Amino acid sequence: MKNKDGTPLREAWVPKARGDVLEIGIGSGLNLPFYSSEVQRVVGVEPSLALLEMARRRGAAGRTKVDFLLQSAEEPLPLPDQST
Repeated sequence: MKNKDGTPLREAWVPKARGDVLEIGIGSGLNLPFYSSEVQRVVGVEPSLALLEMARRRGAAGRTKVDFLLQSAEEPLPLPDQST
């Protein structure tokens, strides 16, 4: 998803998120810099270890708390019922 056409969409839509966010397929974390202070936590799900490591580096540079799950979204997520 890293292309010049995707960046304006990220800039427009990601800052609208609020509260706790579940990002299925977080990839390399390209959305992470665009979350506003209105987001308390992001849970990023990604089956690729290489992409998840890239997302972790991006997440460490930001101000938003990010929890990363190395798994497919087809598997049950280890989150409490009725949570993110």
